[in-house]
Amino acid sequence: MKGTHFFMLIVIIIILLMTVFTFILTFSFFPYEEPAPKRSRPVITRVITKEMLSGSQYIGEGTE
Repeated sequence: MKGTHFFMLIVIIIILLMTVFTFILTFSFFPYEEPAPKRSRPVITRVITKEMLSGSQYIGEGTE
């Protein structure tokens, strides 16, 4: 009975170490970034219709 308890303790320690190292590696590669500031003006979104896609005069419009 003592052997299984020791083995379970080792397994739990290994799992905890893996979790800690996962967080350390994750946040060292992807550090926390501040959220982007709110834009002063809203982004213009347009619905693209089939006519807009087929007509070349619409290219370059509304891409803000």
